[in-house]
Amino acid sequence: MSRISVDEARTLWHEGSDEELKRLAQEVRARYHEPNHATYMVMRIINYTNVCVAQCDYCAFYVLPNQEGGYVLSRGCRSTTTATYSRPSVTATASGSSSTR
Repeated sequence: MSRISVDEARTLWHEGSDEELKRLAQEVRARYHEPNHATYMVMRIINYTNVCVAQCDYCAFYVLPNQEGGYVLSRGCRSTTTATYSRPSVTATASGSSSTR
């Protein structure tokens, strides 16, 4: 099976049900991976600072330099935070069992 066309993708985006999208995604995933075996990656973004000069329209948490409420995490705090969020990856199977790596 080949990739879908731009028109087919547009139709799925506008008209596809959640169930149809789940089914199609599962079919594609099964082409590359064991059908009853899934892995997950937990991604955490640690904000070392909230100080920014970009002033983007979509960002609601930044403060300008020297403005009250700004923070920059110390190296020690960054190391502790990173270690706290470091976890082994978990692999789950359709039967409900799991293992770590």
